[in-house]
Amino acid sequence: AYQAGTCSLPVFPVIDAHRKEVFGAMYRWEDASLVRQSDYRVSGYEGLAEIIKQPVRLCGKDALRLQDKIESALPPGCEFVRPQPDYPQIWALMQLGYQRFVQQQFSSAHDCEPLYLRAFQGVL
Repeated sequence: AYQAGTCSLPVFPVIDAHRKEVFGAMYRWEDASLVRQSDYRVSGYEGLAEIIKQPVRLCGKDALRLQDKIESALPPGCEFVRPQPDYPQIWALMQLGYQRFVQQQFSSAHDCEPLYLRAFQGVL
């Protein structure tokens, strides 16, 4: 979301969750900082209409690839960020890391845990 750049529209990064679903969350720029406005979610393509009710800026490496599949569920006025890098860019990681350092928001590798938005459905 940070790499999408500052704008007046909310920012919605799109990550392909497969099974005709996407992962995402809504962000908004406030006072030169990007603030998450919603919980992380998993949604079917058509279910995006329930999440995105106003024009947003869609970004993330999967946004352009899925554009033709999700665009019909989006309100008019949505923008897709072009071009979109496949991976987080070093400049963005460094800026975000520096912001957390200045705010003394430190994380311990020991305390980090993965965030699962969908229950595991393994094969027995």
